[in-house]
Amino acid sequence: MKVYTMGYQRLDLYWAVREYLPRLGIRVIADVRERAYSWTEWTDENLQRATRGTGLLYRHYAHLGVPRPWRRALREGKLVWDEYLKLYREHLSTTARDDLRALGEMVQTQPTVLLCYEEDPYRCHRSALAEALVLAGWAAEVVHLRPVLDHPEET
Repeated sequence: MKVYTMGYQRLDLYWAVREYLPRLGIRVIADVRERAYSWTEWTDENLQRATRGTGLLYRHYAHLGVPRPWRRALREGKLVWDEYLKLYREHLSTTARDDLRALGEMVQTQPTVLLCYEEDPYRCHRSALAEALVLAGWAAEVVHLRPVLDHPEET
C-alpha cells in the first residue's frame, strides 16, 4: 500500500478535498499537525465540513505532530534540521507510538494522505513519518503529492 503526503500551503481547501484528493483515490486525510488549527482555512472544523458527503474520512493524529517547542527552536535557529528529525524519530518510537500504530493500520486498509502545512515534503516532518510507516511495514511506498505543481492556477 502507498502512503501519500501533502502540504496545504498555498492550496484552496475545497479544491483539494473535493476535487484533487478524490481524483487520486485518496480515502483518508490524516492530519499530522500537533494542533489542527491554521491561520488559513485549514482548521479541524473546516476539514470536517469539507469532507462531508465526499466519501473522505478525516482523522487528526495530534501526537504525530511535532511538539511546539521543537518547531519554535527550529524556526529560531536553536535547532538544526538533522537534530529536529532525530528528536521527531525518537518521539515516534515513544510518545507517539500508539498513534503511529493506529495510522499504520489505517494506511494498510485505506489510501491515506498525511496532511501538514509545509509545501515541500523534505522540509516537513511528514516525510520522516512516511518513512517510519514504510520501515515498520505498514506502507510499501511513499508518494509526495505536490498539488501546486499539478494545478498551478490555484496558487
